[in-house]
Amino acid sequence: FLFLSYNAPHLPLDAPDRYKVDIPAPEKKKKRRRYTRKLRRAVYAGMVRAMDDGVGRVLDAVEGGGATDDTIVVFLSDNGGPKNNGSSNKPFRGHKWTMYEGGLRVPFAMQWPGTIPGGVTYDEAISSLDVMATMMGINGI
Repeated sequence: FLFLSYNAPHLPLDAPDRYKVDIPAPEKKKKRRRYTRKLRRAVYAGMVRAMDDGVGRVLDAVEGGGATDDTIVVFLSDNGGPKNNGSSNKPFRGHKWTMYEGGLRVPFAMQWPGTIPGGVTYDEAISSLDVMATMMGINGI
């Protein structure tokens, strides 16, 4: 059993240097606000890229150990992004701390080769609260 929880992409916004994108500062003061938004977005994207690489390394290790078929992988987020950290909830309205879809809809992916077919989209509502009960049921607990 492995539970791996990333704090990315949460505040404080920071990413390893190799994932950061250099955005030159504007010469005019007028454009600083737009620059700040772009900079936040770039750092946020770097945090997501770093997390993606980390998850990829874990999945590679599972595969390298020959355990892919016996491993259930669940990937999800806790809420939509806030409006001040470079995240985007488009095309949904709202953000973290709201009851609009932009605050409630999150990525959720589950992998269990041989049991869950790949490429399937599940259109019904699901909650992270369902994960524990599902895992217990799978294990006969």
